[in-house]
Amino acid sequence: MNLTIKDFANLVGDEILSLPKECVDLMEHTNLEYERMSKEEQENILLTILKEIDRKEWERNNLFGIEKWEKGWEYNLNLFRECNYKIDSLYPKYVLNCNVDKIILRLRGEYIKTKDNLFEVKWYTIYRHWFFKKFLSEQDHIYEFGCGSCYNIPILVKLFPEKIIYGLDWAESSINILKEMQNRYKWKLEKKLFDMFNPDYNYEIKPNSAILTMGGLEQLGNNFESFLNYICASEARICVHMEPLVEEYDDTTFLGYVAKKFHKKRNYVGNFVGYIEKNKKNKILKVQKVHFGSRYQDSYCYVVWIPNYY
Repeated sequence: MNLTIKDFANLVGDEILSLPKECVDLMEHTNLEYERMSKEEQENILLTILKEIDRKEWERNNLFGIEKWEKGWEYNLNLFRECNYKIDSLYPKYVLNCNVDKIILRLRGEYIKTKDNLFEVKWYTIYRHWFFKKFLSEQDHIYEFGCGSCYNIPILVKLFPEKIIYGLDWAESSINILKEMQNRYKWKLEKKLFDMFNPDYNYEIKPNSAILTMGGLEQLGNNFESFLNYICASEARICVHMEPLVEEYDDTTFLGYVAKKFHKKRNYVGNFVGYIEKNKKNKILKVQKVHFGSRYQDSYCYVVWIPNYY
């Protein structure tokens, strides 16, 4: 079986005729072949994952410190230099691990098997072209908070060469990647050390700007309120978040139950959508459950909202 353009549109909650040309072109030139799995295979995967989740070492604390992220993005920084600044070297190390995690994926409520361990990476590249073009086209400035290895930045620059792209992260190594990009490619970039746990209110968001997170909120756990309050105090025009949404999992299904259990065990972001809704000045434009992801969770759900709309 092959994931088609129609399948992609259904997953992201869009119409085929509304898909950006960049997204369609990529779909037409990308092989997204997969196999459905037997009931017995599905049950074996579920049992394996549940046992993994119950391991004590999976527990984590979101306030564990910056050292892990500095080390992770420093790996990409060094690789970026060694590979003569090739963009592919910016993929986080955990994304490119060639193991069973990248072959067994979740699709529309069941597990699938792929022959290509880069299936998810290829899908994510198509998704980002769609996501950015769909929701970030109208703003003059784009701020990506938690930009990490900066592997979203080149796509943003390619799609919006006229815009200023801001990369923000709490790790110095992430900011150094942005410096290297700027020196090498002369892109219109701005960079800022920024701690999402303790936002700097002196750092102002320019008018007609978009705020973007791509898994950046995930790591805040239940400590997301300070950052969302910072956004609401800013002049941001639109906020776009691709994050796992714990409130969207249906725990009356096996895959929903497993994903929710994994999400909570890892202490990923809480119900931040509910927190946004509590502020009656905000307007939520769309919340989309995307039924695709790793074998543990659906990471590509998204929320689009406008702060201080009313």
